[in-house]
Amino acid sequence: MEPEAKRLGSIFRNRDVQSQVPLIILGLLLLTIPAFAKELYVPGEILVKFKPGRISAASVDDLKSQFGVQTSEKVFTQTKTSIRALAQGLPDLSLLYRITYASTRDAKAVAGAFSADPNVEFAEPNYYVYASATPDDPFYATQQWHLDNIKAPAAWDLNQGSTGVVIGIVDSGIDLDHPDLAANLWTNSDEIPNNGVDDDSNGYIDDYYGWDFVSNDKTPEPVPGGGDNDGVNHGTHVAGIASAVTNNGVGVAGVGWKCKVMAVKILSSSGSGTTSRALSGIQYAVDNGAQIINCSFGGGYSSSYDTIIDYIHGLGGLVVAAAGNDNIDIDADPQSPICNDRSDNRVLGVASSDQNDMKSGFSNYGATYVDVSAPGSAIYSTFFNDGQIGFSTDYGYESGTSMSTPLVCGTAALLKSYNSSLTPAQMIEIIRNTSDDPGLGPSMGKGRINARAALAAGAPAPTAPAINITGTPLSGPSPFNPASGGNLYFSYQLTADAAITLQVFDLNGGLVFTKNYPSGAAGGLSGSNTVGWNGRDAFDNLIPNGVYFYRIMNGTRILGRGKLAVLK
Repeated sequence: MEPEAKRLGSIFRNRDVQSQVPLIILGLLLLTIPAFAKELYVPGEILVKFKPGRISAASVDDLKSQFGVQTSEKVFTQTKTSIRALAQGLPDLSLLYRITYASTRDAKAVAGAFSADPNVEFAEPNYYVYASATPDDPFYATQQWHLDNIKAPAAWDLNQGSTGVVIGIVDSGIDLDHPDLAANLWTNSDEIPNNGVDDDSNGYIDDYYGWDFVSNDKTPEPVPGGGDNDGVNHGTHVAGIASAVTNNGVGVAGVGWKCKVMAVKILSSSGSGTTSRALSGIQYAVDNGAQIINCSFGGGYSSSYDTIIDYIHGLGGLVVAAAGNDNIDIDADPQSPICNDRSDNRVLGVASSDQNDMKSGFSNYGATYVDVSAPGSAIYSTFFNDGQIGFSTDYGYESGTSMSTPLVCGTAALLKSYNSSLTPAQMIEIIRNTSDDPGLGPSMGKGRINARAALAAGAPAPTAPAINITGTPLSGPSPFNPASGGNLYFSYQLTADAAITLQVFDLNGGLVFTKNYPSGAAGGLSGSNTVGWNGRDAFDNLIPNGVYFYRIMNGTRILGRGKLAVLK
């Protein structure tokens, strides 16, 4: 076989290449790579695919001598799959190379020089790829420090949320017309809006957008009033943190990205409410399909929450609750609903951390009831805007464990979107156990949440490939004469690599012969397989004349079976 260096050398000593390419390369020496906000391609690298039959491997020495190239390596690794694919007429992956050269030369021009060679199919820069999940919302990069802090962008590379996952925002209502929330608002598809009828018989008339338990009506929006308006922005701000419409070129990004938020109003414009309203609101949320309940509120300990939390838990819903903002130890001074954990930790309790991964000065704490921490200081999100004085902006900053809680809810919503089979208890443990430990101490839970790590740990189990045999397995000869020294052959097509067992039984069901073929090896390959049997038993004795049965198995599954005859 001709040495690789000689083959490669003959390619690049082609007369046209000698007369044209060196001049082009010399002309590139003074070029530099232009500056981009995002680099488009790797400096000093190109990808080259050679034409079939023109080269089998790259020679670094010849590339250096002809083009000033530094290194050359195959892009793809040769595997059993690529070998089988090549035999089946699929592309030859071994023809693509990554080539490096002096980084002062522009990659597009160098690729153009290589493309001029008649032995090259194509050459191109080695383009950067950027995570497609990085949103284009204008405030994402400048104001939303908290998203990078919890590794949300990395989590979005795994999952960007499902419209089938609903976060119940049990709060002060949501701005139903907000440009960064409207598309992610839950709507009651079983209710015909504004017809004065309880179409879905859930006890609430025209609850298309949720329900207002303060005014007992169909419009769960804030209503600014005189005096204290601290609660007006609260629910809208929380909703945006959990799942503002993301990658829409508008405003901010939400953790849940595509998940829906359900507006359930239990707090007045002053930010106050009652336990009874809260309980009703929580029930409404879970009864109408919310899988995750955001409780960015709290107060004195109330055992009444035990019932609704047990109810939600039994229905497969997750309650996430804020620790509160009084800088107290809630182990010593319990609050609700965070401390209505029950003995098996049915509430995911959240404290607040700041940009330096320290406890926010206002945050409550407690080793028993706080499960995790999340950013809650100076969080930028959506605001209620009705155009009136004091409420004429769509975005702003708020601080509190109320802001930490929807970050956890959004993470839980991504996790549920990624793996719908997870139970509330599993989600709590995954989010707890994948948290980063910046040294906050046990009173702030297991650590600061890490959305990417949570999704990685909660990934759905891979679906086993459907393994089946196509075609007739027994390819003959039958009757078979083992005394002649030949083989009886079984030929079959598998739909995936699989561990295969061939068994032969006599008429009485006695096992005469068995052989195992590992997955991915001959006999267990996706595609065509042919295995032989010499008509001998496990002791190498020729079996008697007669009718026998064969089975082709994958574990306990029978993929193929039939009869065969032995005649000596």
